[in-house]
Amino acid sequence: MALYVIGDTHFSEGCEKPMDVFGGRWIGYRDKLIEGLSVLQEEDTLVLCGDFSWGMSLQEALPDFRLLDSFPGRKLLLKGNHDYWWETVAKMRRFFSEYDIKSIDFLHNNCFTYNEVVLCGTRGWFFDKNDQTTTEDKIFKREVMRLEASLKCGKRAGGENTLIFNGEDAQLLAGLSMGATGGIGGTYGAMPELYVNIYRAFREGNMEKALLWQNRADTALMHGRVNWSPGVASMKAILNARGMDCGGVRAPFRYVPADTPVIREAAEMIEAWVKEGY
Repeated sequence: MALYVIGDTHFSEGCEKPMDVFGGRWIGYRDKLIEGLSVLQEEDTLVLCGDFSWGMSLQEALPDFRLLDSFPGRKLLLKGNHDYWWETVAKMRRFFSEYDIKSIDFLHNNCFTYNEVVLCGTRGWFFDKNDQTTTEDKIFKREVMRLEASLKCGKRAGGENTLIFNGEDAQLLAGLSMGATGGIGGTYGAMPELYVNIYRAFREGNMEKALLWQNRADTALMHGRVNWSPGVASMKAILNARGMDCGGVRAPFRYVPADTPVIREAAEMIEAWVKEGY
């Protein structure tokens, strides 16, 4: 019996939008995902943390649901910002019943148990009152309510010790604001000082300073493209540019030199902010 978690599968069995077009690690991604899912056993649980399918409707996403349903085990879907097929849970469950999809359910305003672990979650949203292009207060508050509903369900199910981890680097402050215990991010390793300062300022109740450090992390993240393919190579390049020899990356990742202009500039920004101090 095992618990697995994955996100951003972006299946496109029912529409012509394969992620292979982005190159790099995405080439052959469908076969890689199917190979990974092949380890599932009947007693396992798989949580899919959003952006499961590119289908624009339930009908268009049906081939993706059928593909997922063909693997053993229980699968729980969280809503992602690209899951345009998402409807009300009642409607989606009726749809699954109509098409005899039996192993998939939805983690949405509710909770599920796995042995002694209670699974809770919601989509989350951005938190930056100074950037109206990314902030929609109504959506943020709605996601807070959904997380609260999920956590209350978890407590009723016996989950007394609650740990919540935010999973999107650019939304760490938003996740903490919504009740997350901490964060798990792919770019934390390239500039840990910035994320530590976000966490520290938030815990001190200094939202202005927390937002300052989140904006700085986001600026470096986007400038250095450390969250874009090849992310691992970019993070190593930034660390190399910061004076920490991390070497290169293995195939099929593409090597990114430390003296690449955007990498060097991102590293210089990070170093300047770190020297400035908390």
